[in-house]
Amino acid sequence: MAKNITRAVGLEGETSALADLRRIFNAGPPRVVELEVPPDRKITALMADDLNDAASGPDALAVAQRLMALINGATFALDSDRSHINTALVYEQDAAGNWNHGTNYASLTVLQGGGRLEAKGLVVMGPDEVPIPPEDKPPRPATWIALADGADADSVTDILHALGRDPDWFDLWKAWEMIQGDRHVIPSWPSDDIEWFCSTATLYRHARNSQQGRKALKRLEEMQKPQLALTEARRLTARLVTAWLNWKAGLYPA
Repeated sequence: MAKNITRAVGLEGETSALADLRRIFNAGPPRVVELEVPPDRKITALMADDLNDAASGPDALAVAQRLMALINGATFALDSDRSHINTALVYEQDAAGNWNHGTNYASLTVLQGGGRLEAKGLVVMGPDEVPIPPEDKPPRPATWIALADGADADSVTDILHALGRDPDWFDLWKAWEMIQGDRHVIPSWPSDDIEWFCSTATLYRHARNSQQGRKALKRLEEMQKPQLALTEARRLTARLVTAWLNWKAGLYPA
């Protein structure tokens, strides 16, 4: 286990998206901050205790990738048109507080889909289970990530990881499948749009000439609907996941 090491993992993405992360995750944990690294560069970087505790640089990058899957999933739920943020170099700080040039471990690191990472330290409930006033709560994506360290850690982590990639129909279906059992807690459940989504998703999950595919095509014809565009499916899923996560975290309105 690494001792007395302070690490940060550089992040790459659109300038506006990186600025949003610095605003949303400015308190931590985890934190997204701007750092000065040699030679005279400013970068956006991820910092967390788990990065410092990792046994090696490659292990730290693996931790960062799992954490960024949660962060990307949460920001997708907030805005399905957001750009994806990737991890980059691993930086280490010396005793004088100076950061090194960074090391590229990307070719050595593989993100395992089943990996879990606890989001330590964020709290959305006060003493005696009394919700913290909205003005005192962290931004919603940070609060949602805190759920990955609670009673529903598995379901929250799986949904955020599914959306933390560039979600396709299989990823969107996985997220929908996991939250549809809680449909009663989501205000104004959009039944017609859900049916449109499910019929279209079925065509991507099953062959058109299969029993499921034929039923989906027939249902689209009955609804007089074309196949739902992936962009619209992503937006619908983001709205549903946002409402579900808000309910899980005790944040209202959804």
